[in-house]
Parts: sequence; structure tokens; C-alpha cells
Amino acid sequence: MSLIFRPAAPTDKWDVHAWRNTEKVRQAMLTQHEITADEHDAWWDRKMVDPAFRMMLLEEDGVVKAVQIYFDIIDNGSAWWAFYFTPHAPEDMGPMMQFWKATELAGLSYAFDHLNRERLIIEVLRSNAGVLNWHKRFGFKPCDPAVSDNADDFDLEVMDYQQDAYAAMRDGRWAKDLAGIDIKP
Repeated sequence: MSLIFRPAAPTDKWDVHAWRNTEKVRQAMLTQHEITADEHDAWWDRKMVDPAFRMMLLEEDGVVKAVQIYFDIIDNGSAWWAFYFTPHAPEDMGPMMQFWKATELAGLSYAFDHLNRERLIIEVLRSNAGVLNWHKRFGFKPCDPAVSDNADDFDLEVMDYQQDAYAAMRDGRWAKDLAGIDIKP
């Protein structure tokens, strides 16, 4: 299995639109309506030049299987993170769990080793129990929901991860798994 974590390119624009509009992805997002081509076009053009935003794609054997977004990358050392799987991600439990682990590790590595963040923050709908439990398994901890602009409007769990906790795991039990991911900053 060859894993490459790379920045989104202009040629990915309409694939990202199609993947984001799949029903499974929309159901897990705060914005659940089908995004029009015009909405996506304006969003893409604005975000791809925003210095506080990054979009990364995780490929397995040349096929994009996950989209990861970092936003509000600010000077205080924090960033927000979200990701979703494309329809190409494995569906069988064993391969999916392996790929999900790689997705989480690539995302954490990029945030802490490449963006040099001190804190990574996520929002997860409480109805998405599997994702909540997965993030907690990797070490995300609930934090003050007041850091989220969305906490009053949605039933969210707001969690964060600190750089020192990541570094301890990176150099220990995750070292072998991280070595198998080629991160292209």
C-alpha cells in the first residue's frame, strides 16, 4: 500500500465538489445541503488563496480516498481540522480501519510536524458517535465549546489535541505507521 498525503491541486477542484456532495459526507457535515457548482467555484477560489486554509488529499495507490481541511490557521499556534472520505475509501471493516488510522495519523502529522501547530481543534456532531470515539481513541479531548462559533447552533462535541501529546505518540507507538505515509507539504 502506497500512501501519499499531498496538497489539493487545481485539477482536484471538481472531484472535491463531487465527493463533498455525496449523501454520506453531507450527513456528517454542518452544511448538509447539496452544494451548487457556483457555490463550490466561489468557495474554492476564495479558500485556495487564503493563507489560513489548507486542503490536503490522502491517496492510496494513486487514488484519492480522503480529503482533509485545515482552517483558521492562526498565529496563536492553533488550527481547526476536518476530514471526510471519498467514495473510493474502503468499505470493509478491516481495510477501512487501517485507512482511517492512516488518515488520522497523516492529518495529525501535517498539523504538528509541518504546520507547526501547538493545538488542533475539531468539531464533531454528537450523532456521529463512531467518529467521536475514533478521535478520542487517538487522544482528542473535549474542550471548551465556546471556542466554536457553531456550538450554539449544532449539537457538537468540540475537542482538541495538543502538540506535546502528539509528539509522545509520534515517536513511540505511531512511528512505524507514520513512516509509511509520504507527506508532501
